[in-house]
Amino acid sequence: QPPFVPELQSETDKAYFDDFSNPNDMELYRDVYNKRKELDSLVDSQAASADAVDPAAFIGFTYRHNRQNRNF
Repeated sequence: QPPFVPELQSETDKAYFDDFSNPNDMELYRDVYNKRKELDSLVDSQAASADAVDPAAFIGFTYRHNRQNRNF
């Protein structure tokens, strides 16, 4: 049994969905949009700093996985 079963008036009842064209409903999502902008700017700044890494710093670097320490 699901934790919530909506009571619908018809097959096309949209009462449980927000109206994204309504500014009052969109105000509820202001924090979500602000957080997304913050994260996007963080990702952009990290991408810019990643471009500054000199690939020559990794010349001669190798990685070998140690299968002995794997826990399956």
